[in-house]
Amino acid sequence: MDNFTQQFLQVSSVFQGMPLDFKHEGIVTCSICEAEFSNLRGLRLHEGRVHSESEKSIKCYECLRLFKNKYSLKTHVKQVHHKATREPCARCGKVLYNKYMLKKHIKKCHPPIASIE
Repeated sequence: MDNFTQQFLQVSSVFQGMPLDFKHEGIVTCSICEAEFSNLRGLRLHEGRVHSESEKSIKCYECLRLFKNKYSLKTHVKQVHHKATREPCARCGKVLYNKYMLKKHIKKCHPPIASIE
């Protein structure tokens, strides 16, 4: 069985017994990295792609970094090497890889100031 098939079966097992279009009221947050999703399906896909225990065996042709799947490699190349998804911070000018990283940056470095009454 090839690596892609193994990864597909691993991700598919996450959904076993669940309808493919299951929804959740409000935002669902990953308990590992705090990524936010609009439904449980998105969270489960994320968990299978990002936090699975599969061996890293797909190599980036530019920097030789190893990835678990083609999706992770594609995202890496787009963000790191092609610089296609850069997001500048309006408050300090720091440029981050994507909107998710910008949101984390703002939360950490520019928290809202509580009003003094």
